[in-house]
Amino acid sequence: MALLIFAVVLSVVSAITGIQSFRADQSGTVIWYWHGYGRFYALPYAVAFGVAFYGVYRRHPITWRLGWVVLCLSCAQGVFTVWSSTRSQPDAGVIFVLSAFAGLAVALFWGNWWRRQRLYFFSENDKPI
Repeated sequence: MALLIFAVVLSVVSAITGIQSFRADQSGTVIWYWHGYGRFYALPYAVAFGVAFYGVYRRHPITWRLGWVVLCLSCAQGVFTVWSSTRSQPDAGVIFVLSAFAGLAVALFWGNWWRRQRLYFFSENDKPI
């Protein structure tokens, strides 16, 4: 829940300041800003993180089910990102397969963790989905 609140705060700060992201290394710090009305893209993220926080806080069973949707979509987005960034490179197939397996391993780890959180959202008398 603390991470969800932190994400809400960062999203609101991003909308207010216009800072999209930043990177710091030996050569200095680079800051990317939202352009035009792009800073308002951060507000739906703040709302989504706030709703997720409320769902976890109130232990709504739908939150547990939606957690699976978020996990699956995040895994699919990661695989798609790797595919789109490696398709024009030589030996892209090997890179894609290794990255996809790594992403799936991470998704299985977090899926197993999320499955164990079921009792937080449901009573022991509820039937499994």
